[in-house]
Amino acid sequence: MLNLVLWISVVLVFFIVALLYYAANFKKRLDDKSKFPYVKRDSILTNSERSFYGVLNIVLKDKNVEVFCKVGIKDIVKTVSWDYFYFNRISAKHLDFLVCDKSSVSPILAIELDDSSHDREDRKRSDEIKDRVFKTVGIPLVRFQVKSGYNLGAVREKIEPYLNGKPC
Repeated sequence: MLNLVLWISVVLVFFIVALLYYAANFKKRLDDKSKFPYVKRDSILTNSERSFYGVLNIVLKDKNVEVFCKVGIKDIVKTVSWDYFYFNRISAKHLDFLVCDKSSVSPILAIELDDSSHDREDRKRSDEIKDRVFKTVGIPLVRFQVKSGYNLGAVREKIEPYLNGKPC
C-alpha cells in the first residue's frame, strides 16, 4: 500500500513539474518576437476563389449588395444558448462568400465554391453541417462547382432567386 501511495505521489509531482515547465515556456515563446512563426499570405483567396469573386462582382454590379469573402460562420450565426457542443461545430468553419444587403449588412445569401476535396468523407460531413445551419437560420446556401471558367448568365440565374426581387 505504501508503494502505491509513493508511486502516485511521484507521478503527481512529475505531472505538476511538467505542467509548470510547459506554462513557463509557453509564455516565453509568446514573448520572443524573433521566433513568432507567422508570415503574410500572398492572397486570402485561392486562384479559383479569386476568379469566382470576380464573376460575383460582375453579376452583382449595380445591386444594393456587398460580397464578403471567407466569413467565419460564427460571425453570421450564433447558438441560442451558450452551448459549446453546437458552437464548436461552427467555430472554425467559414463560408467562401457571403452576399449582404449593402445598407444594413444583413446576410442575404451564402455561397460555397466546391472543389474535388468536397468529395472526401470529412468534407461531406462538414458540408452537411453548413447546409443544416444555414437552412435552420433561414439564409440560403448556394453551391457552385469549381470550374476553369464561369458562364455569367448561369451564375446570375442560380443566385437571382435569393436576392429579394433584385434582378441581376
